[in-house]
Amino acid sequence: GGSSNATTSNVHVFRQALRELGYLEGKNVSLEARSSEGTNERFPTLVAKLIQLKVDVLVSTNTVAIRAAQKVTNAIPIIMVTNQDPVATGFINSLAPSRRQCHRRYHAYAGPDRKTIGTV
Repeated sequence: GGSSNATTSNVHVFRQALRELGYLEGKNVSLEARSSEGTNERFPTLVAKLIQLKVDVLVSTNTVAIRAAQKVTNAIPIIMVTNQDPVATGFINSLAPSRRQCHRRYHAYAGPDRKTIGTV
């Protein structure tokens, strides 16, 4: 996310939601949270470092971070948490389901294996 306070708050809420869904940090999920500390230019580096950690999915509330992630990977699912229209902003071509999206969701959430989630 953007500022450290906003990122800390978002990560706290995200961790709580994961727990409510049965994902326990350190047991069946790990969370690698990163903050740009209000500097959008840091997002490409932060995303690259998360990809090097081989995260299973990327989650972001920041459109600059989402764009940075799209530029460097098409193999890792990217979850947008934003009120902006993903079609209008050019993140996706259509809201219609595609085979690729279903495939990506399956790999992001299937199985009892421990998953690593990167957030920026």
